Amino acid sequence: MKKTFTILIIIFFSNCNFSDYDKDLTDNYVLSIEGGKFNRIARNNEFIIDKGVVDANFNDKYIVFSVDTTNSNYPKDVPKEILKYYIHSKIDDTLSKELNYKQFKNLLFKKRIDTNLDLSKQ
Repeated sequence: MKKTFTILIIIFFSNCNFSDYDKDLTDNYVLSIEGGKFNRIARNNEFIIDKGVVDANFNDKYIVFSVDTTNSNYPKDVPKEILKYYIHSKIDDTLSKELNYKQFKNLLFKKRIDTNLDLSKQ
């Protein structure tokens, strides 16, 4: 009985996911990494993007993040051209509408946003 209990405990803990973490971005934005399609962006404890966040980056003026809308279990493997992108202006405190790859690239160019924030290249 004791062996069975020990084996069950080992199996239980080996199946748990201990890789979940939160990454503080800036201006009360938090990237919650829960694995696969369950990554999300929150601001002031309210979800901005509820699932599918692939990546996020920021500088002193903008926060950008990419989102997988295909519901893939492996969003990092989804081609960058299929992802949706968002840009938050910290100056105006505004969030862009959902942008496709081409719109995102054009907006980065038009607003002369730092190329380090171009998530489509990473």
